[in-house]
Amino acid sequence: MGILKRALGLAAATATLMALAAAPGFSAGSPSMNLSFFNGGGGNAHWAANQSVVELTLSGASSYAGFDLHHVATALPAEEPTFSAPSYQAGSPRWVIELSSGSYLFGYPDHTWNVEACSGIRGGAPMTYDQAVAALSADGCTGDVTDVFVVADASQPVPAVDNVSDVQYDGVTLTAQ
Repeated sequence: MGILKRALGLAAATATLMALAAAPGFSAGSPSMNLSFFNGGGGNAHWAANQSVVELTLSGASSYAGFDLHHVATALPAEEPTFSAPSYQAGSPRWVIELSSGSYLFGYPDHTWNVEACSGIRGGAPMTYDQAVAALSADGCTGDVTDVFVVADASQPVPAVDNVSDVQYDGVTLTAQ
């Protein structure tokens, strides 16, 4: 489990697993990509009734909720990971991609990205996914993907409900099965 999620207190994570289509780059015998929901501080994450939207609910200043992808390829995706969240505000919800170098990529539904590189470089002007990956590479801070998740937190005004849909990672569209 990544450092960032431990800091969020994910020991109390809920473990609802939903199957996804097999991710590109895996052999036929590899496990299919799947996800689990996590939450804390009064947050909640679950499939909405129609099972095409993940609902992330925040009730207070310490709330967080999200979903973690499992069995993802170790290489960064060639295509930008994306999702829709009509109520997106103040950096929440967002993608977090953790690398073995200690670097992070943070992606937002408006298709902007930021990096926290192993070299200590942080943030800066929002950039495209390709620019963020190139920035990590230029700093020598690439590595294997060790964790991928989407999280909503109280960086936005709370209470809040974020309806996350159209989630795509590494060419796979997330759906409940």
